Amino acid sequence: MPPSLPGRLASLARPPLLITLASLLALFYLVLFPGMIAASPALQQTGLLDMRISYTPAHAYQALEAYGPAGRAQYVRTTALLDFAFPVVYALLLGLVTARGLARAFPGTQRIHWLVLLPCAALIFDWLENGSILALLFSYPQQLKGLAAAAGGFTLLKWISFALSVLIAAGSLLAARLHR
Repeated sequence: MPPSLPGRLASLARPPLLITLASLLALFYLVLFPGMIAASPALQQTGLLDMRISYTPAHAYQALEAYGPAGRAQYVRTTALLDFAFPVVYALLLGLVTARGLARAFPGTQRIHWLVLLPCAALIFDWLENGSILALLFSYPQQLKGLAAAAGGFTLLKWISFALSVLIAAGSLLAARLHR
């Protein structure tokens, strides 16, 4: 019988790949995103919608107005160039770390190993959020309040699933350490 998806992920979760993904994550956080945002004072001042926990349609359109044409254009570039690849990096890293920890902490328990897929929920919500924000940016000044509400909801769901993924990844590593 071929190994399950969690089992295959656990076998991939080797230090060189984890270090590479962690390095890419640091590159995104410390260099790429700050560099793109620094190109627009309005984005720096107002902050990106997807960095908030959530927002209402009114708050979304206040931010879009405050960005101005140059800020909105820079937000489109930032999202299109970086923010569709970034969730892949963090979801893969969190999934592999979780797989590695769970495989070591609970080697005979298969049901719990499916928790490695939770970072995929964060990735999907992040992509839905990004697509929604791009649609809001491209359609501005037309107000798509339903889509703005959905974008705020996707943002909230992204942060919830991301936070749970981080907690589960950390917990799996701790459990693996205690299991030794």
